[in-house]
Amino acid sequence: MSVDKWPELPHWLNLRVPTIYVVCVAAALLGAAIIVLASLGIFGAKSPFSHYRYYLDINSGRMKKVGFFRSQITNTSLTNALQPEDFAGRTPDWRYDFAGAFNTVFTLETIWIRLDCSPAVRRKMAKDVLSLWQYADDPSLADRYVIALLDLDPNELSASLQRLMETRVCEVRKTDGLEEHIARWPDGNLMDTYILRGA
Repeated sequence: MSVDKWPELPHWLNLRVPTIYVVCVAAALLGAAIIVLASLGIFGAKSPFSHYRYYLDINSGRMKKVGFFRSQITNTSLTNALQPEDFAGRTPDWRYDFAGAFNTVFTLETIWIRLDCSPAVRRKMAKDVLSLWQYADDPSLADRYVIALLDLDPNELSASLQRLMETRVCEVRKTDGLEEHIARWPDGNLMDTYILRGA
């Protein structure tokens, strides 16, 4: 056997010895790279590969989950309580830092179960929450509205739900170049108001 010739491997492997060395070195380097990246937290909970951001569309109540490689849009229970015409044709207005809005949706769903609300009442409450999110571009009024729903007196539930169905939670009145924006509690009492000039 010649010194400059590599020994042959079994025919089933059909590779030359230098190729085996290259494969082994590549595998070792890949393993070392994985260990280094894992130790740096690249694959951990705070990694951009495993982190998701949640956005809320304040025109429909839909949720968008955005990850490093893909995004997914799903309906929330608030969206499911609406009719398609309630948000059809409206451009989504996605908000990332809309503090507490998802908790508001969860609480609203709990209220519907607790009060055994009809689809019409659920739809009205869902539309009211959307209106309040859009009213002030802030979730706090909707949070206060939902908390007021939690405080409905079970002994006067029928009358309270009737007032709720008749109440226009958000409205705009225009007079003499002024716009008065009004937000109301579920019982119709004034919650908030502000005036814009030159509207």
